[in-house]
Amino acid sequence: MRTHPHLFLALLVPLLWSSAGGAPEDEWQAAARRIHRIRPGSIKGLPKEILAELEKRGCTIPQPGPVAAVQKSSDKSGATEAIDVPLEKVQNIIKGQFAKKGQVDWVALCSKDLASSMLVLWGGPARCPSEMDEKGADANALARDENGPYYYDHAIGTIGPKAIQEYQTMDEGDPAPAPTVPPYDHDGIEDGSEKASVIFYCQSGTWLRLMGGD
Repeated sequence: MRTHPHLFLALLVPLLWSSAGGAPEDEWQAAARRIHRIRPGSIKGLPKEILAELEKRGCTIPQPGPVAAVQKSSDKSGATEAIDVPLEKVQNIIKGQFAKKGQVDWVALCSKDLASSMLVLWGGPARCPSEMDEKGADANALARDENGPYYYDHAIGTIGPKAIQEYQTMDEGDPAPAPTVPPYDHDGIEDGSEKASVIFYCQSGTWLRLMGGD
């Protein structure tokens, strides 16, 4: 995901996962049902309060990677049965200091009814909106090589202040057209695919969309 940026991607988020174009819609929807999703209750090491909130909202956690050729679960959520999956092996649920230094927050990519959105679970009073954008259809995050299998290509990660600042400088060394903010002093959320990403940075109660990798 980490390559040097060339342009500001904030307006491109709806276009990051448009690989499904050109194929029958029901084929991609069927593939979306086969994305590997993990129930929060199956994640070993997840704090109880985080688990309770995710279960309350009916979230499952979609996992990047190849999509199963056959439906493995008859569950409406599409969750694949798993027991005691170590937290460190689960993708798309992360923690970091997303509002200010010293406050530990959690973020999950919450998949429900074949659509996903980022859900932030704040660890203290400093915060921005808990859901920063509308849900996107999981089918839109699928990709497929010619005559190859489907794979789910949507991942979130924690990115530190230094890396955020590096992303805001273009190849030529000129400042990128990013919003004017004080020096970055806490983590951001990198959201994207293997091809491109954007960074969500919480500043004074508002999410800024900054340049990520392309």
